[in-house]
Amino acid sequence: MEMMIILGVKFFFFSWLLTRFQPIQMLLEALPGNLICNVFKLLFTCLMCMSFWTTLIYTGDFMFASVMAFIGFWYDKIIGFYENRVRLK
Repeated sequence: MEMMIILGVKFFFFSWLLTRFQPIQMLLEALPGNLICNVFKLLFTCLMCMSFWTTLIYTGDFMFASVMAFIGFWYDKIIGFYENRVRLK
């Protein structure tokens, strides 16, 4: 059980890093607007999708990947608002 929690935290932080890393976001904005590029843009900007697919590819466990996507969804709903908020000083 401990190993699954540690693995889940690692996957969550890896997914969070990939979706919030600004150089990757700048490269995605430079891609053309065809179907394949739009799929990559969607995958690398959605924390829920990234955590689901990275966990599923690495572990092969659909239920564990679904739980990780659920955690990513609630993280975006609760904390993501404060991360993306524009602060004017």
